[in-house]
Parts: sequence; C-alpha cells; structure tokens
Amino acid sequence: MPCDMSKYPAEWPEIRERIRKRAGDRCEMCGVHNHAVGYREADGSFCQNRGNITCDASGWGEDEYGNRLTYSQAREFTDHYNDCLVEGHKRLTDDDGNHWIVIVLTLAHLNHDTADNSDENLKMLCQRCHNRHDVQFRKGNRAATRLASRAVASLFGAPAAPGSEGAQP
Repeated sequence: MPCDMSKYPAEWPEIRERIRKRAGDRCEMCGVHNHAVGYREADGSFCQNRGNITCDASGWGEDEYGNRLTYSQAREFTDHYNDCLVEGHKRLTDDDGNHWIVIVLTLAHLNHDTADNSDENLKMLCQRCHNRHDVQFRKGNRAATRLASRAVASLFGAPAAPGSEGAQP
C-alpha cells in the first residue's frame, strides 16, 4: 500500500535501515526473509521455493552465492513460476495452483502514530503480518470516514458518499 512520505521525517530511510538490520532482514512476527520467493498455504504459512541450489537460495531471498536478492531479481523467479499457459490461456499460478509471491518487508508503527519513531514502536513486518496488525485500525478509519460523510451530507442536504448510506460506524 502506498504511503504518504510527507508524514515521515527526513531521516526515515536511516530509521528503516536500522530496524531492518535489527530484524536481520526478516519479519519480526513470522520470521520470513525479505525478498523470499514462495507461496502462502491456505493457513497463511509461507512455503519457500525449493528444488535445487538456485531455487533453495531464492526461497531465502538470496542468490546461489548468498547475496541478498533485489526485489526485481525475486520478481523474476515469481514471474517464471506464475506465468503459465494452460490451453492457450495465461494463468497466475503454477501447475499446482499456487500463486507465487515475493515477500516485501515494510516498517510498521505498532501504535499507528507515524510521529512516534522510537525503536520500541517500530517492527519490520512482511505484507501479511503488517496487514493483520493494521486490520482493526483500518476498520476504524473506514467507519470514521463513513460517519463524517453522513454528517457532511446531512449538514448540507447533499447525498452521502457512495457506500456510506446505511453503513454502521
């Protein structure tokens, strides 16, 4: 999810790098490596790429020499596995129906306050863990937006924003 970088301090890249190093380039909740290649099972567990030295390394977010993969390099692996043609139609899964992904670590504010950049308030998380951490916060934001839309609409006699009619805050 894109973020508004104007909400972050100028030294954000240094803060992010410090926390990434602290985390060992792994999700601080589930332990998956940054730029690891694999897929998620239905229960959310991550299955790393396996099969030979190159595949095993990419499953850890590395090349066969132990160097960290860039996002672009990891995308090449996922594109290779996902870009299958079945009876002339492209599908975004492998032969077993798995959708291969690249793990991308992002820095989460545990208390959702982007002004609080203390180490205790920051965790390096994968997409799944970050979204799971933020789900209640986002629900609250959506409810507040719907409520505000209804309030403005009633104040000015205008119709409420689409999707806000009858919605519960």
